[in-house]
Amino acid sequence: MAFLYNVTLVFIYLSILLSIFLLTTKSKNRQGNIFLAVFIILRAIDASAIVYLRYIDVHPVIEILRHDIAGLVSPPFLYLFICSIVYSDFRLHHKDLLHIFPFLMVVIVSLPRVYFPILGATIFESLPENIFDRFEARFTYAIASIQTLGYIIATYILLSAYRKKFLENYSSSVLYNYNWLMVLNSITLFLFLTATIKNIYKFNYDNNSLLYLRISVLLIMLFLISWMVLKALYSPGIFAGIDSSLRLVGTRPVVRNAADKPEIIEKIATLDRYMKEYEPYLNPKLTIAQLAREMKWETKDLSSLINNYSGKNFYEFVSEYRINKAKEILQTPSEAHYTILEILYRVGYNSKSSFNTAFKKQTGLTPTAYRKKHKSV
Repeated sequence: MAFLYNVTLVFIYLSILLSIFLLTTKSKNRQGNIFLAVFIILRAIDASAIVYLRYIDVHPVIEILRHDIAGLVSPPFLYLFICSIVYSDFRLHHKDLLHIFPFLMVVIVSLPRVYFPILGATIFESLPENIFDRFEARFTYAIASIQTLGYIIATYILLSAYRKKFLENYSSSVLYNYNWLMVLNSITLFLFLTATIKNIYKFNYDNNSLLYLRISVLLIMLFLISWMVLKALYSPGIFAGIDSSLRLVGTRPVVRNAADKPEIIEKIATLDRYMKEYEPYLNPKLTIAQLAREMKWETKDLSSLINNYSGKNFYEFVSEYRINKAKEILQTPSEAHYTILEILYRVGYNSKSSFNTAFKKQTGLTPTAYRKKHKSV
């Protein structure tokens, strides 16, 4: 128990630290910071019972509310935080009030046999021994589990759509938000599974196993908070989202036959000439909306042209020109003094791994091997 107590203190301290950072730091995503801070504070309050119940008596109604709020209100705040990170124009709407519906439903179901009978109690220990073995307690855990799992699945779906939209509209290969939010959601899933096993043991009254599982859940939460503190301190650029109004062109880029559509053939040729003459792909932050403005085209028309008649998304389309430019530099003797790193930045990449992957996919060789091959020719 001493170890559990000490881990809880560390968890509360880091939670307070990160919450203060989120609420006081200047950020374009102020709303998202608040969502995450509320989530962290609620989780810390829930865990803090291990500490404060040693020293003070709290009315049982407050204790049960603490438990229900942590289990049913904190998950929506984490999901709203992820939405605010993924979509830069995310705003709350009246329909978002539905997120608190499971909590209200649990409270209403618990009123007759849980809340009303304990209104006259004075301390937590005065509760009936079987109160947590009643239908209401099991109902609360079931709803909380279904809700949490639902948010985890919804987050995976949200991030999958975000990745597709990103690749259809942006030329940058660095999916900061997608990568770290996928890790966050995977940790949340692991935490959920561990907590579910803990709750199963809780209802079976296996106290020894329950203690170890409580420690495991808290350690996972401690790791999650520590990781997020480091993310907040070292990666401030991860909070840039995309426009939620962006729509996917289709489920996958396809190649349609343009032979019988002279206007499409002409547009493809015009686009190719523009890319080769003006080299907009050298801009690592090029977006499909920006390219459309430069060409005085409608964004949706350009997106449809690329995705439906090239068989590529926007990132793959731009990447092809960047790799061709890199090949040109690597084959030029007068450019031999440039390093691979300098070349990848020159052609519009900002990630060495992404450049090497795209280059090998298109040529079958690494950039270094390609240079050596053409040097010997």
